[in-house]
Amino acid sequence: MSEPVIALDAMGGDRAPEALVEGAAVAVREGLSILLVGDESVLAPLIPSDISLPILHASATIGDDEAPSKAVRQKPQASINQAIQAVVDGRAAAAVSCGHTGAAMASALFGLGRCTGVSRPAIATAVPRADGGSLVLLDLGANVDCKPSHLAQFALMGHCFAETVLEIPSPRVGLVSNGVEASKGTEQTRTAVELVAQLPVESVGFIEPQDALKGGCDVLVCDGFVGNVMLKTVEATASLVGQI
Repeated sequence: MSEPVIALDAMGGDRAPEALVEGAAVAVREGLSILLVGDESVLAPLIPSDISLPILHASATIGDDEAPSKAVRQKPQASINQAIQAVVDGRAAAAVSCGHTGAAMASALFGLGRCTGVSRPAIATAVPRADGGSLVLLDLGANVDCKPSHLAQFALMGHCFAETVLEIPSPRVGLVSNGVEASKGTEQTRTAVELVAQLPVESVGFIEPQDALKGGCDVLVCDGFVGNVMLKTVEATASLVGQI
């Protein structure tokens, strides 16, 4: 069986395209199949002479200051759009971008669509826990205003991600709250925790962030506003502790 191809948006990111091509070269030497997506005239001179890296030409990019949905629609030749299109066309199995998060989400949504039963896709990441495990956090900013049903869908998506990608058996799912008592949280989260309890997942109910990071659950669910603030707070705390 041939190695699945990864379409890499080589024009997106703080140190693009040099860092992206350098990383792609490392991946190729380790046996992965990479398809660079971006301006061929810029990318070709950066490819090391000892490897072969195919390029899918994309004549445009989307900047961090551009409105995601509008830019994605107006720039079909943007590198992130072309990377997603490579997946749609079957030329790649997955697309990777270090660029505009909103544009990547919008492009994937327009190009790949939603899974059945998913009203809104979420942004997720896995962060290290104090006990050595990993904690899947979602949503991290794709959906600032959420209905309880959206949070329940995030719970199921996070469960599937933890089980299949991180290979965690029977992932425990919790909802971010300001306490574990049933009376805590907001009207939104109190309704959501009841919906999650009805899903085919192991629900731990409400959980506070510090307990989740100690190992209290494997998936931590919240709306995009809370998740984005929480992630940035964790990053800032780690940086501050390092400086101190």
